[in-house]
Amino acid sequence: MHRILITGNSGSGKSTLAAQVAAEYGLPYLDLDTVAWQSPAVRRPLDDSVAAIRAFLDRNPEWVIEGCYAGLLETLLPHATELRFLNPGVEVCIRNCRSRPWEPHKYPSMEAQNQNLEMLIKWVREYETRDDEFSLRRHRQLFAEFDGEKVEYTDNIQICLTRPRARRAKTRAGDGERQADSGNAMKRTWTIIGVRDVPKSFNWYQSLFGQPPTSPGHNYFGQILDTDGTVLLCLHQWGAHEHPTLMGPDDASPGNGLLLFFRVDDFDAAVKRARALVTRLEEEPHMNPNTQTQEFSLRDLDGYYVTISSLS
Repeated sequence: MHRILITGNSGSGKSTLAAQVAAEYGLPYLDLDTVAWQSPAVRRPLDDSVAAIRAFLDRNPEWVIEGCYAGLLETLLPHATELRFLNPGVEVCIRNCRSRPWEPHKYPSMEAQNQNLEMLIKWVREYETRDDEFSLRRHRQLFAEFDGEKVEYTDNIQICLTRPRARRAKTRAGDGERQADSGNAMKRTWTIIGVRDVPKSFNWYQSLFGQPPTSPGHNYFGQILDTDGTVLLCLHQWGAHEHPTLMGPDDASPGNGLLLFFRVDDFDAAVKRARALVTRLEEEPHMNPNTQTQEFSLRDLDGYYVTISSLS
């Protein structure tokens, strides 16, 4: 049973993480902004917001809910199985706010959103000193009061790389408890490559895989997801967050020692999509004698060597 709460400062990555978790588990996802406000400048009466939340809970036995409203989150704590507190620091939150894509459920246009940006940034800066329901103090209080599974993320890349993991199931055994064998915990490998322009590379890979165009979660980091939410590839802007092996493309030849190998179930269509993306393929479609499957290879926008293989 997954009933997951996510909280933190504005710009901490709540919406991005909630969308990832919802996609992974196939869960309905509620942004508390949608029940907290009557109009952009008018808060909804608390009782009305709580009634909307209860209606959502009644319809959905499992869920992901995110928001910064401690007053609303308090009503959800007794129902939650897990709490994730995103606290990467004020400056990271401000940077995320500046690179945030248009939020049509909040603003009629990107221009209207940008007009509110400086006021939002001022508000984000006060997170550690405010004493209201949106403050660090209140979020820490919620975190301390929650007695279920919980984790605090204090680094932005930690949040970007977070995936839902197998829960440590607890079962009653008389008066005690025993935990499920940790060997059953879920494990995932994420391949992260450094790129010059995350949005452009993001759209390039979506075109290669025949996916509808969308925007990455951040200008500095994006995930190419399969239809079931599985992460196929992560794109990280060179130099962002100062990771030693992702500082810049001039330190080594991009792709040296790395082969991006993808298996697809629409091989013929993938060949056509690839030809539309590059002037020539590095390897034309051929039978791999080891796997006995068709494959071809090409270079992406940053020079990485990409091989596409048929599933059968």
